[in-house]
Amino acid sequence: MAGIIVDSGERLLLDTALLNLPGNVVKLAKAAFTVRNNQVVTDFTEADFDGYAPEPLIYAGLMPANPGGRAIATFNSVVFAAINNAVPNLIYGYWFESAAGVLIGVERYAGLPKNMIAAGDTITIDQTLRLWSPS
Repeated sequence: MAGIIVDSGERLLLDTALLNLPGNVVKLAKAAFTVRNNQVVTDFTEADFDGYAPEPLIYAGLMPANPGGRAIATFNSVVFAAINNAVPNLIYGYWFESAAGVLIGVERYAGLPKNMIAAGDTITIDQTLRLWSPS
């Protein structure tokens, strides 16, 4: 039988990893994708609408109370804004990438993609990440 990392250990590992990995960014995906555990950064097509640039992922800390005892990290809000409609995009989701180019996490929007097709279109990401194990 393999050992497990208990809930308090998950919290410690997640907190330590995120505090010690500066340079993480959020990027938007302009092509449809399926979320999988074995994904890599090259699975995504990055947005290119006017005004787009990857945004820093600023770690805000662990949630004080987390459902099921799971380690849940919170991040500062990130806002992406289109400045005109010269290069319109439909955005299907986003991913978190380390400074070293390693995929940290991903989310695909449920339903229709979000429009980034006109000046003033925005997407705000208020994100949490959690460690998960089947225990």
